[in-house]
Amino acid sequence: MLLNCTELDESIGHTRTFVMDHPNGSIVAIGLLTIFGFLLVTIGERIVRTLGGILGGIAALIPSYVALGYITSLECDTRLIVCGIVSTVFACAFACLLKYGIFLIGATSLGVVTHLTYGALPRSLRDAEAPFEFMEQSGYYYIAMAIAVVGGGILAYTQKTRLLQMMSSAVGAGSIVLASDLVSLRVVDDPLPPLAAIAIFTTFTVSGTVYQQYRKERRKRRVTS
Repeated sequence: MLLNCTELDESIGHTRTFVMDHPNGSIVAIGLLTIFGFLLVTIGERIVRTLGGILGGIAALIPSYVALGYITSLECDTRLIVCGIVSTVFACAFACLLKYGIFLIGATSLGVVTHLTYGALPRSLRDAEAPFEFMEQSGYYYIAMAIAVVGGGILAYTQKTRLLQMMSSAVGAGSIVLASDLVSLRVVDDPLPPLAAIAIFTTFTVSGTVYQQYRKERRKRRVTS
């Protein structure tokens, strides 16, 4: 017997409405986001790989399911099987990336920051005479990007634990910001002010990183004592 995806399609379509407009939906979403955020801020280093795999799978599952519904006429059971395979591949890829490819994350992150920083420089500095140009970009841009990518990879590899602590704290802080935004929308019918969101994100990212490092050092002292 073939499965029917109609009810599942309707459920996905109504999820956002349920979370935003229904009181119980908002409470569930706020609770889950808060719990998820505090877990990552406090013990993120220990669970971030597992959660990364789970979230990577979910992040691939829903978009692939929706996309297949729009662009193909697959039967429901075939559609679900394909989405399951895609989700499993992405989950394994994310988990492996966080375990074995952390240097790629560091290289990419520092490269993106360098690209954005270079783009924010005054035009006079970006147009300074360089030893070469490529695709209308100054040679200094490529030199800076190369140093950032290599340096980011080395830094991530040598400081893997602290990078995981910072990454997990940042994701947890973002989750807490989303929960705070939902609270603000429910209580005062306005989104969270940008400055408040930045303050919450920065506070929980920094405090989470420091706290996780403190816990790690305390465990080391217990083992050696």
